[in-house]
Amino acid sequence: MSNINKTPVTILNAVNSIMASTAPVLFLDTCAVLDVIRMPQRESIQNAVVSVTNEIVLKASREPKQLWIVAATLVINESNEKLEIVEEALVQHVKKVGIDLENLRVTANTLFSTSDIKPFSFGQMNIPHTLRNIADSLLKTAIVIARENDCKLRAGDRVADGKRPSQKGKEEYKDCEIIEHYLEVSRQLRNRGFQEKCVFVSSNTNDFCEKNTTNIHPDLDTEFKEVGLEYVADIAWANYLIFSKSRE
Repeated sequence: MSNINKTPVTILNAVNSIMASTAPVLFLDTCAVLDVIRMPQRESIQNAVVSVTNEIVLKASREPKQLWIVAATLVINESNEKLEIVEEALVQHVKKVGIDLENLRVTANTLFSTSDIKPFSFGQMNIPHTLRNIADSLLKTAIVIARENDCKLRAGDRVADGKRPSQKGKEEYKDCEIIEHYLEVSRQLRNRGFQEKCVFVSSNTNDFCEKNTTNIHPDLDTEFKEVGLEYVADIAWANYLIFSKSRE
């Protein structure tokens, strides 16, 4: 499957587009995109992630906009590097599940002297490819933010200071650069009176959250609050925060 290839735009141009058709903004981390494909393999990922991602893509594709999806250039680059690997891992997982199910079927038929339990193959359903298409659609719908020098410099300072998502012994420069771009987009939007929700989604709780929680780390909490940016750990949670919760 081919890589996602979108022309990045400046932060200013992205902000202008969003202000011209205001709607909530969802900022993507790479792991949130990969989780669409990983879901069948990981108990920690809500199974609603797949259906909700489809909904989010539809909302971001409509005119006028119901949602803006924003991805930093590094998110696109990392996704292009990892999506095929994650898809292949699921292909192998499905094969193993198929073997296990067939062994269980044969065993059950033998134990209970029946032939009623018929073969069933998940492999024929092409699940990994279909999930890959959904993940690709999420990225294709996004505005891609070009790498800007000021944000790169601030990311370097964050690494030097050991501020999350960087930490001692774990620089995480790419995550620092991604978050600095999202903070800047949010800052410029708020400076222009933007009132809609801005939400960052990442299942990388080890770097963005307090230990063993989904609570945003104090290093980031103040900065997020200053620009009205909220954190969630998966796309299903993001959808609830942006759409369902606003109707309560």
